[in-house]
Amino acid sequence: MTLSAVLERLSYSGPDGCGVEGLHTDVSASGAATRTLLAGESGVMALFDTATGVVFTLPPPIVGRTFEFFASVTVTSNSYKIITDAATTFLLGEVLTYTTATASPAGFAFNGTTHVACTMNGTTTGGIIGTWIKVKAISTTQWAINGLIVGSGTIATPAATS
Repeated sequence: MTLSAVLERLSYSGPDGCGVEGLHTDVSASGAATRTLLAGESGVMALFDTATGVVFTLPPPIVGRTFEFFASVTVTSNSYKIITDAATTFLLGEVLTYTTATASPAGFAFNGTTHVACTMNGTTTGGIIGTWIKVKAISTTQWAINGLIVGSGTIATPAATS
């Protein structure tokens, strides 16, 4: 992660992050096929930036911690995945998915009690360039999720239990 040298810094990304949001968003390359996000990276936009797939693991949720994800490249093998830190941490909310073939939208729910991951395969469950997802910790066991997922073919839910 690279910080601009000309921005005033309110925090140097301590272990719990910085409480000021909306002033500047750092954009971070994936750097590897799997990456565990750090608590101090709260507020970052993490890129799904390799066609061979990326798995981002969220840190333990602390209320208000936020991460955004953006597909700058379409996944063509494996998958793009956002997964929680534990089997007892869940995703709750809705994402809007649409297919590039017909621009037909569909909403898919993450139930907050069994869904621990958002998995996109590059076709029916999304992961095409332009996909955008945001998660925000709303309790110590749940992340709120929303976004716009771009897919192709007959779209299906990206909500997953593993």
